[in-house]
Amino acid sequence: MENSDTEMGKKLAKESKSEDQESYRVSVSKEANVILEEVLAKVNSGFFGGKVHKSDLANYVFMRLKDLIDDDDIQNIQSECFDDREALWKLSKNDQEIPADLKKAIRQAYGLIQSPRKRSGKLNSELSTPKNVDKLKLA
Repeated sequence: MENSDTEMGKKLAKESKSEDQESYRVSVSKEANVILEEVLAKVNSGFFGGKVHKSDLANYVFMRLKDLIDDDDIQNIQSECFDDREALWKLSKNDQEIPADLKKAIRQAYGLIQSPRKRSGKLNSELSTPKNVDKLKLA
């Protein structure tokens, strides 16, 4: 009976703890979840004073993340999440002029700018008709 009372006490303590804190969900990729599981196994290995849950580990990492991340990391994250369409949309909505090289690239993508073509090597005499045309007869 005592064991049952202890279990009930732990359950009530856990419920009251979770009522005091708001919780949020975060989705992670399969690869990130595999790494989280590996670290979780290491943390729990040889730990006999309780059990660390995945949410405990994630909270620990997130609470220290701002101290670990630097400007290079921020730029790398932004680069991985960059969306060309969204960037163009936002660029078109602000009052600044669109950069000339971007204008050129857009026009070229729509076939409005032709790449320079080589001119024919033929002489004018080769392009004219072989017969002499009488200008008077045409009038």
